[in-house]
Amino acid sequence: MLFKYSAKNPEGKLEVGYIESANKEAAISRLQTLGLYVLSLEEAGKKPWYHSLVLFFNRVKEKDKVIFTRQLFTLLSAHIAIDRAINSLANQTENPILRNALKEISSEIREGFSFSQALSHHPDIFDDFYVNMIRSAEISGRIEEATEYLADYLERQQSLKKRILSSLIYPIFVIILFFIVVIIATVVIMPQLNQIFEETKVPLPLMTRIFLGLGNLIIHWGWSILILLMILAFLLWRYFQTEEGKTVLDELKLKIPIISRLLKKIYVTRFAEASSVLIKGGIATPTALEMAGKVTANYVYRNIAFEIAEGVRRGSNISTNLGKYPDYFPPLVAEMVAVGEASGSLDSLLRKVADFYKEETEMNLGIISELIQPVVIVILAVSIGLLVASILFPIYNLIQSI
Repeated sequence: MLFKYSAKNPEGKLEVGYIESANKEAAISRLQTLGLYVLSLEEAGKKPWYHSLVLFFNRVKEKDKVIFTRQLFTLLSAHIAIDRAINSLANQTENPILRNALKEISSEIREGFSFSQALSHHPDIFDDFYVNMIRSAEISGRIEEATEYLADYLERQQSLKKRILSSLIYPIFVIILFFIVVIIATVVIMPQLNQIFEETKVPLPLMTRIFLGLGNLIIHWGWSILILLMILAFLLWRYFQTEEGKTVLDELKLKIPIISRLLKKIYVTRFAEASSVLIKGGIATPTALEMAGKVTANYVYRNIAFEIAEGVRRGSNISTNLGKYPDYFPPLVAEMVAVGEASGSLDSLLRKVADFYKEETEMNLGIISELIQPVVIVILAVSIGLLVASILFPIYNLIQSI
């Protein structure tokens, strides 16, 4: 749930922003953990159904955020004041959404807001992880280090997404091409041959009858089917924009054979890495766990992280709570965290967990990207072979009967 809050920071300045949490009590607890005195907290109004669509066409790409963060680190390393640095980067930014946001952030910093406060006013661009990294850096006086880490982190995430997309582009292209061929064959070619088959009364194989039936269905009901599919797609899209729908969709992703194992390793890597950095930066452990859950970009892991954080607030260990979810966090993660809790080096052990699963992810991703193309080619070759056979067999029978 999204809440709008008004609070005073430790310096007595007013801070207004948005926070996402499981319920109102958890939201208040998180704000208090951040050192804020809550003045008001109310549930944010529900956004219209087209909000996600508007954001999609008016979004700030990850590439733009990476470039901004990397350049900000460079300017801060040159000891340029942060408001001047951000204003300078705003003038160089091509994305109009990001440019306007940066100008507002620069202006708010000059008015007395902290950098993290100004960032929190733009949650559609800078998520909670980004904001909290900057907030913890402000406390410790290491903003330069935080911006360098954020730039590296965003670059790694962008690189991983590119590798996944690049391994899927070719199979998706081939599958689309296959469906186009099937439609042309069943709608244009086979109806013409069917007239000949009916006149000569040649017996048709089962596969031929199936493709002919598919062609007739498309010819007579094609537009109706297309409209129904569009309506169904729209309703599913609306459903998957809700909290329940996002959770269901993310749960389905984790049940896809082979792919689910890779996705779980990606989410565990993100969770461990984000938790390590936030805890090391001085963020309270429960809040750090909740932030890390959001960083996974999976609602199932986010909800689990919220449950783990609540368990920690009640006094139990992180490792104990992690052990309750063996299907999502391998036993190795709970064991490593237990060692970190016992030795007082939780952040470094979480970093080792992240590094281990990062290597596993890279290896698995390489194997899958190498296997997916030949597997798709074999499946489509068999399918096209059946299509061609369904056309040639009746022709062969026709020739034999002459």
